[in-house]
Amino acid sequence: MEPKNNGAIYAEFENEAGFAFPAILKSFLTLHNGVENTAFMDAQRILKEWRDWQSIYNEWTQEELFDTDNESNIKTVPMYVTPYWVPFFNLGGGNFIALDFAPNSQGTAGQVISFGADEQSATYEAKTLSDFLAGFITAGCSE
Repeated sequence: MEPKNNGAIYAEFENEAGFAFPAILKSFLTLHNGVENTAFMDAQRILKEWRDWQSIYNEWTQEELFDTDNESNIKTVPMYVTPYWVPFFNLGGGNFIALDFAPNSQGTAGQVISFGADEQSATYEAKTLSDFLAGFITAGCSE
């Protein structure tokens, strides 16, 4: 889809989240505004999905969100969701690929994770969006 001015969407996100819409996603969305017939979401869908997960975070207790079976994960926090995960790729069935801005001790802010309805906590996917996209392209070329 053609890129469009997403300034109002970014401002809504920033007002609600209390932190800036990820610059790397802004850059990515200047190339397109989502990709038709793929799982890459447009800015409006990113905001919608982030809000949906934010509501779960706000409604559940910390005990419900914490994954006691995955405390040894050193790159991602053992949580079902946090407000610092920004989904950008829809895996289907309530599962997403996201940027993680609240990593665990051995993780890196901005790392790529997967999380969602089918997981108790996030799974580390790649150090950066660029690394994720390179792996995505490589995997697609090998099929």
